[in-house]
Amino acid sequence: MKTWERARRERRCGFCGQTIEVGQPVLVRWLPGRDWRSARCQACAGELAPADLPLLQPLPRAVPMTPIQPMLAVESLARDWKAAAIAEREPGEEG
Repeated sequence: MKTWERARRERRCGFCGQTIEVGQPVLVRWLPGRDWRSARCQACAGELAPADLPLLQPLPRAVPMTPIQPMLAVESLARDWKAAAIAEREPGEEG
């Protein structure tokens, strides 16, 4: 199978070895069900790229992650959970 697309990265033609720059039309050939792809420059493809080939769209950038809930206070992170589970004692109280 084959399709025309714009090069997303710099690559080499699979026939003549010429460098295909980012955004140039490239004929991509592949075999369905196999992990094989070949790129041809417009000169080696033997046909012209379609005139309505869309321009290369930029890939969306990852946005920095934001915390889901606000940060807890520092004193709550160092909390003694065992002491909080039992009742507070008065000084001198046994128990």
